[in-house]
Amino acid sequence: MTSSSWDRSRRITAAASALAVLAVAVGMLVLALPLSVPAGVVGFRVLLGCGG
Repeated sequence: MTSSSWDRSRRITAAASALAVLAVAVGMLVLALPLSVPAGVVGFRVLLGCGG
């Protein structure tokens, strides 16, 4: 494996890790938001199929 392909592989791995962290953070926010402001997000939760 050449140096440039190794660097590309590391960048792809870093980008995938960053996207995974972002996805987890957004998921936690979506789940926590209705707990903190239940009346304001009932429609949003119904839209997402989470009930309400």
